[in-house]
Amino acid sequence: MLFRIFHRQTGVDALHETRELLDQMPPPFKEYPRFPATALPTPRSLGAAFGTLITERASERNFDPTQKISLANLSDILFAGLGINEKRSLENGLPTRHHPSGGGLYPLEGYLAVYRVESLEVGIYHYEARTHSLARLIMAPPSQAVRDASAGLVPEQNPAAILILTSVWGRNYPKYGEFAYRLSLMEAGHAMQDVLLAATACDVKAAPMAGFRAYELSKILDIESDDEDPLYLAYLGA
Repeated sequence: MLFRIFHRQTGVDALHETRELLDQMPPPFKEYPRFPATALPTPRSLGAAFGTLITERASERNFDPTQKISLANLSDILFAGLGINEKRSLENGLPTRHHPSGGGLYPLEGYLAVYRVESLEVGIYHYEARTHSLARLIMAPPSQAVRDASAGLVPEQNPAAILILTSVWGRNYPKYGEFAYRLSLMEAGHAMQDVLLAATACDVKAAPMAGFRAYELSKILDIESDDEDPLYLAYLGA
């Protein structure tokens, strides 16, 4: 089983040397200032009881192709999964998000393929965490291409939007070496759970997806360098 060999090679035993090369790390947030941005509504306080969210969360794939999801609900979901936690920051002054991250380095980025969201044009967007907005990647191919990257791997879907979580390896590799791979996968799981619970609170159907062609998706998002890869998808809809 090759995966067991890989699992061992990316464990804590990979930390053979000090890697605190903070000056070589890329910025903690990826931003697209040259593209037009849409400000998202102020995130609301999701008052649903935690126990209720845990028991009601379920992967739902029967999306209604005639229904849109609201920009307010999308705002709440993105903020829960990838937004900045204004109530606390790290000792070095850097902002934190709502989920745990190895070393507080937060390698995750979020992209959104939009099909049916109120007040948004169909297309591919990047979530700008510092401004809680969506930058529309005008030069990106039609967002249908994102669904095509999963064609034949998952049942045919009609999501209103697809959230794509990626990892910028350069944020945590200088400190953790090969162990950064494990940490990024764990973090994607933490963030996805926040997304799914927020979707449940907003009465938005959601289903996490791992079945996609990563190379094709990387081309669509223009992240074909060695420093960033897609990890996880969330299908959202009504």
